[in-house]
Amino acid sequence: TGASVVTQCMCNPGYTGTSGQLTTLDSTCMKCPVGTWKSTLSADTCTTCTAMATTTSTGSTDVSDCWCTEGFFGGLISTSSLCYPITCDGADIPEYTGHTHTQIANTAVGYNGTTTMSCQPGYHTSGSAGPFRCSGTGFGGWTGADPSTLECTWIDCKPADIPITTGMELSTTAAVIDWPNTVSVPCCVAYCHNIASV
Repeated sequence: TGASVVTQCMCNPGYTGTSGQLTTLDSTCMKCPVGTWKSTLSADTCTTCTAMATTTSTGSTDVSDCWCTEGFFGGLISTSSLCYPITCDGADIPEYTGHTHTQIANTAVGYNGTTTMSCQPGYHTSGSAGPFRCSGTGFGGWTGADPSTLECTWIDCKPADIPITTGMELSTTAAVIDWPNTVSVPCCVAYCHNIASV
């Protein structure tokens, strides 16, 4: 049956009345603003999306039309659903054969933050060590450089490469000295250090 008063009129899903309801003959139904939704045929106001979420357009009809804003994630399927901040764990950067001697600059990074990988002391760093950016996508939430190109090579030095004056002798006959050991030469000590020379 027809409504006898304007306040009995209702707005379609995705619409709400002036000031949330239809009160006068001049009242109209308007699309729910961006960031809100309404699923019922009623004079109810539109429901605001959960914190850190919004809709992509006006006139949304369901909570699932809400999306977490950049830097946040969550499955919005009910009014109790929440958006959580994106964080990345450096331990999630995938390792591969040969990555047993790497270390991460920052293990826990917030959205859009960066970290780098490096080789532990005593190893050469070659290939791409970053930076890796926390984006919530890609490998373990990280995007950027490909970590599979990083290689860590043990540093060793050849005592035979130490320039010495004719007649002087090294204190070792070893062909290779591992980092961080030393070799004695007349009047000084040569250190095997992280540029793979002495």
